[in-house]
Amino acid sequence: MKKVLFFLSVVLVLFVTGCKSAPAPEPAPAPAPVKEEPKPVVKEEPKPPVVEKPAEPPKEDPAKFLNGEWLDPNWNAKWIISGSAAQIKDYTTGESIHLFTKGKMSDESDELTDDTRVWSFYCAETNRKYRLTGYNSKMKKNVLLQIDPDWTEENYSVELEKLK
Repeated sequence: MKKVLFFLSVVLVLFVTGCKSAPAPEPAPAPAPVKEEPKPVVKEEPKPPVVEKPAEPPKEDPAKFLNGEWLDPNWNAKWIISGSAAQIKDYTTGESIHLFTKGKMSDESDELTDDTRVWSFYCAETNRKYRLTGYNSKMKKNVLLQIDPDWTEENYSVELEKLK
């Protein structure tokens, strides 16, 4: 009997409520959007386009611009230059006029750039300062020789012509 009463009470509850099922729970409210601080606008400087240079032909070693044999046409003198030494000979006879080596030179300087070598030194034996400028140029192949003697204000300057 208890089972029957229980059954009837369930039927009565369903009848009174209109046979509706329990209401569905309402969906949870969506979380409030997080307010982000605006990011500062950073302007980037435009980068210049990368331009590749065409390959350049290899350049000669500037230390070699002076090396070789050179003619001073005013004095018929042959200058033989190798590294940091030089010799002057009579062009016709081959007689040695003077030999410039480390022990005979002072105040020596050697300046190199891509296009020139300027070698200068003082020689106490000759009482002169010498300056030789060699060029790496298709337009200028000679060597400029400048001599500054101690005993006079008059300097000597000549373009030496390449012999070999």
